[in-house]
Amino acid sequence: MTQIINLPNTVINEEARAEELQRFHDIEQFINEILVPAFEKEGFAVDIELLEALKTERAIAEIIRNKEREYVLSLPFCPNEEKVRIRKVFDAVLGRLEGVCTDYARNIKGVKLSLIQAGNGRFCFNPEEVDKCISSIGIRRFRAEEKKLFELYQKLYTAYRDCRDYEKEQGLRPFAGNQLWFARFGQGVTVEEFAKWDLFRLKQISSRLEERFERTGVSSINL
Repeated sequence: MTQIINLPNTVINEEARAEELQRFHDIEQFINEILVPAFEKEGFAVDIELLEALKTERAIAEIIRNKEREYVLSLPFCPNEEKVRIRKVFDAVLGRLEGVCTDYARNIKGVKLSLIQAGNGRFCFNPEEVDKCISSIGIRRFRAEEKKLFELYQKLYTAYRDCRDYEKEQGLRPFAGNQLWFARFGQGVTVEEFAKWDLFRLKQISSRLEERFERTGVSSINL
């Protein structure tokens, strides 16, 4: 008889953790290899303060306008014609930086990690914050009811397989192999697949539907 696997108290989704960690690495690479060179080419000195300011898509326009205003005010005298020329120059800078700033703001949206600058000048997320964030991702804890259900699923699959094997041995028409819906799953229920289902959320949804049907006088059984 197939040995029953006990559902552990907790399952860690390593794939989800790896995806989030890769996301952080991609953002760091974008900053150091695309955003920083683009700004330095325009004469900007990139620091943490600037990177924090650029987290909103409209920030770059405000920064450029402030730089333009500071430059004009620094001149002892600036004819209107020169102001027009200066505006065009700063507009061109804005045009060259807008795209990369939009990508940066969208990529880093929702990331609550602090950026730091390493000794080699490269920017990265605070390693301690990264470790703490990653360790909180992909944790699936199981309740006693779920553990019991997982055990029952395994017994169900074992019974199905016994029926299927008996049909083959006796040369009977394969009802179990053709008609039972769980035959499609072949390998039975696994911990990984089971962990993807939030059984209690489904239970809550079902309860809310039942309450709604009771208020309207309609039975869900008749739907």
